Amino acid sequence: RGYGLDVTHAFDVAALPAELAAHLAARRPAAQGLVVGNSRALWPAFVAARRDEPNPLDRHVERALREATEAAGVPTDIVFAHQAGEHGFVPMQQIAAAAGLGRLAPSHLLVHHALGPWLALRAVLVFDVDATVRDVVPAPPACDCSRGCQVALVHAQQARGDDAWRA
Repeated sequence: RGYGLDVTHAFDVAALPAELAAHLAARRPAAQGLVVGNSRALWPAFVAARRDEPNPLDRHVERALREATEAAGVPTDIVFAHQAGEHGFVPMQQIAAAAGLGRLAPSHLLVHHALGPWLALRAVLVFDVDATVRDVVPAPPACDCSRGCQVALVHAQQARGDDAWRA
């Protein structure tokens, strides 16, 4: 519905390593999971919906996902990246990588095959239904963060002028 949460990836919670699945506390062993994040598509929706309140981005994401899951009519647990749970903060990058959304770079950023590191992980939804995704599908190989990333970093560091931020 135009919330700007345009990055999703379905997975079988049971296919995650046990230490990551423990953060999700699924109601059933083979629950369907969905990693939710955003690209730059979030910002117009967020600016339009922003209210003068503390942590407006977190509240926007909470409202959006609660409305969406209520409309779906399936019991769903929402594990937000910005809230500490029983086991502390959820290792979102590790869950997303294990689910196949992208690859972890040496910097510990998740690198998506199309968006690169330019995405944010906001939540994991765990639906109280049997998973339809039976295996974790590995993400396409990401940049090895060596030569290409180093050249881009040097280019960005040397950029000058009003447009330097684009580098």
